[in-house]
Amino acid sequence: MSSGKEVGALCAELICSEVTWVARRKELVTLESERSLRRQASVDFEIPANAWYEGAAYVPLFFLPKAPALFTRFDLRDEGGKSLSLPTRAENANHSGWALVALAEKTLQKALGDQPTVPAEVGDDLRRIALAEIKDARRLVSTRFERPVKSARIDPRTAEVRKVLWADPTFKWLLGAMADSSIVVIPFHGKGGARRIVKLAYDERITDQVRGWWRRTVYELGWVGHLQWIDLPFIGALNFHFEIHAPDGMHIVEAGVLERSKPANAQAGPEVTSHAHFYLPEATTQRAALAYIHFRVRSAFVGSAALTAFLVAAAITTAALAAPRLAQGTSGAASLLLVFPGAIAAYLSRPGEHPLTQRLLSKARIVLGITALLSLLAAARLSVVTDTNPASVEALRWWFAPLAVAGWICFVALLQTWRKPFALRGKLRGRLVGDTVSEG
Repeated sequence: MSSGKEVGALCAELICSEVTWVARRKELVTLESERSLRRQASVDFEIPANAWYEGAAYVPLFFLPKAPALFTRFDLRDEGGKSLSLPTRAENANHSGWALVALAEKTLQKALGDQPTVPAEVGDDLRRIALAEIKDARRLVSTRFERPVKSARIDPRTAEVRKVLWADPTFKWLLGAMADSSIVVIPFHGKGGARRIVKLAYDERITDQVRGWWRRTVYELGWVGHLQWIDLPFIGALNFHFEIHAPDGMHIVEAGVLERSKPANAQAGPEVTSHAHFYLPEATTQRAALAYIHFRVRSAFVGSAALTAFLVAAAITTAALAAPRLAQGTSGAASLLLVFPGAIAAYLSRPGEHPLTQRLLSKARIVLGITALLSLLAAARLSVVTDTNPASVEALRWWFAPLAVAGWICFVALLQTWRKPFALRGKLRGRLVGDTVSEG
């Protein structure tokens, strides 16, 4: 049984200094559906000499968000494929709390120049933040450290200590990280300095990004594509790799990794790709990052649907212009218009599509169905016009004109689905999709 206090101190030392003991940290993300993704993280590292305590090395390898309802199908393995035991959430939270206390002591020593101890009240607050749920932990950070003077529950004697801690960038980062996540500490036995690889995979549930009828409409028409944010709470390593693959029927329009410590980011190329890979060298002093990926639909349905809508709109428009001749008899016009609904029906159901692709095309399929209905209505009107039962030119034009307008509207809608989606930048990104996708 490990001592939480001692192991926490080891974690603080290994995480908050240069992470030179990690040779490579890699994360691969795959969207399994519109509501879940699979995350696969691997850490290639050398067991640090200062990670040992009572015959075992305790190595902080991962940060896991404190939202157990969002995560399933955990799989932890070593370099040989052997299954490892994943520490419990309570163990992770205990180590995280003591890591905050150890870093607080080091921060106060650096700021005040002596050997100060962390006041008991402050230490209790730090451990409570590590143990609490995300919402409560963030509230504690805000009231106990970010704005301690305004809180009536704060002992005035500890207010200055809290200010000193909050002013330190490293402590501020770890405090915020422990409000949202917990450190996963893996124990190892054997020789020091051994090279190891540990892999952690799990499913993460993501929220429905789109709220409001307008946002939902343009999203399900495929006009804006799908914007996915991936939180990377800890990327410290000599080399950090992030990779994501587009689901079937989709491509990546834009992607990047935003390093929290500096404004620079890594951008994907302008060409549409099926996967994106980012490499951050010398990330030993990097803390957290945020990855974003903008997907677009590249299904065979899109181009064919736009072409079909164009032909229907053009046919109905031609019928409206040819009303004087059609009023005397239909010839084969009705039969021609009846061809389109049958062709359209083949595109309305596409088995085997990825769930996210289906979602992004759901409204586009409705628009294509409306196009089929317009063709049927035009054919139905012409079918009752015969040589013995002619129609007035004005009546036919009044019938075909609105159908033609509706047909061209459907074509324009499907044309935009086929084109590159709107760039999700600035106000447009927030207005159409929103930047928050995690339920945590």
